[in-house]
Amino acid sequence: MNSIPLLQSIKQRLCLFASLLASTAALLSSSGCTKTYEAVQKLEGHTASVNALAFSPDGTLLASGSDDKTVRLWDANGWKPVRTFTGIETSISCLVFSPNGEFLASSGRNASLEEAHLMIWEVGTGKTVLSIKQGYDSYRGLAFSADGRAIMTTGEKAKNDYIYPINVLDVSTGDTIQSIK
Repeated sequence: MNSIPLLQSIKQRLCLFASLLASTAALLSSSGCTKTYEAVQKLEGHTASVNALAFSPDGTLLASGSDDKTVRLWDANGWKPVRTFTGIETSISCLVFSPNGEFLASSGRNASLEEAHLMIWEVGTGKTVLSIKQGYDSYRGLAFSADGRAIMTTGEKAKNDYIYPINVLDVSTGDTIQSIK
């Protein structure tokens, strides 16, 4: 499989969103973007900084996560709000859609160094599928398995000398399938 077109597409999206988020010309040039873009739409709704963005696999939805402890889902064609996910106890630092687009996972960081929060929702209904704390002070990464039945997490545990374990969880139960330290 040739990954060059995929990488170019990702780079084009990153360049476009750098502009959509009103980034400075310095940011655009330092990220390798050679074009500048006019802002297409200002997405309003969050009440604090946006830290995470993710497109659905089919490109029709954009998720945004914020320090306001919400995740917002946007129609990527008309840029209208679709849904707001709430009930999150931490600022959002990571977002990822499952490969089939059925689920959206968010994780965050907690400024008070209490446990950060991982949540997974059904995109179509907004129903919470999983809400769990794993002892991380801050999540650093999330990735769904190819079949969407497992999610990998990694995060910071400052209380343990900044160890970044990788955990593989069953999406339906939250049970740890494997832990790599």
